[in-house]
Amino acid sequence: MRKYIFIIVTICFLFVLMICNKNDTKIMTSGIYKMKLSQEQQNSEKVAPTISIDTKQKSFIFCYDALSYYMNIGIYKINDNILTCTTSDDKYHYIFEMIDENTLCFLEEQSSKITIFDTTFGVVPQNGAIFEKIEK
Repeated sequence: MRKYIFIIVTICFLFVLMICNKNDTKIMTSGIYKMKLSQEQQNSEKVAPTISIDTKQKSFIFCYDALSYYMNIGIYKINDNILTCTTSDDKYHYIFEMIDENTLCFLEEQSSKITIFDTTFGVVPQNGAIFEKIEK
């Protein structure tokens, strides 16, 4: 009888260990992620923001205003499926939740404020904006 109890306890212990070690970390892949636009934005032919990720260099380029001279270039880090992009001059940071390897969700409240010169041409990413991978 003790043998069966020992086996059952061991199996339960191993099961608990497997659950605790479950790794839900998403994998970031290099490529260009483009913000999904609403039908209205698509019809008005607005330029969608993009973020280019280079996993080898751990770098990014975030383009959201074609009329701006400032380039949002820098490095990123990942912690608990949160992608934090910080510009090289440390002036700005942009936060995204990694939904899967092909999808990012912009977290506006945690990010630096984004403004663009002319909303006729571009779109300001709002909280929850989805960026989908378009290139490898």
